[in-house]
Amino acid sequence: MQTTPAILIATSNGLIRRELLEKLALRGHMPHTVASWAEFLRQILLGEFNLILIDGALSEINASLIMGILKTKDKPPQIRSVGTRLPPFRELRSDAHLKRLTDEIAEPLIAKND
Repeated sequence: MQTTPAILIATSNGLIRRELLEKLALRGHMPHTVASWAEFLRQILLGEFNLILIDGALSEINASLIMGILKTKDKPPQIRSVGTRLPPFRELRSDAHLKRLTDEIAEPLIAKND
């Protein structure tokens, strides 16, 4: 039995959230969603995710704190930016229709490396 990766979407933008949820649902995924910085921190501290889709416009976002937390994880998740650029994540790219909807949902779920 194949399991789907745990996905976290962090955005307060309802349009972005809805579009990502629809695209992921078509692929059989039911991601967790959060709309605030506090909820996001709680989820990455307590949860295990394979993929995080984060909106750089999320209020109070602190990329260096995120990287510090993720470095403590045995298997850190892949992170992709949606919406606004997150400057410290050099590998993350800015908007071009949400970076072609996060490279058509995170490079088919990070090359099916579930």
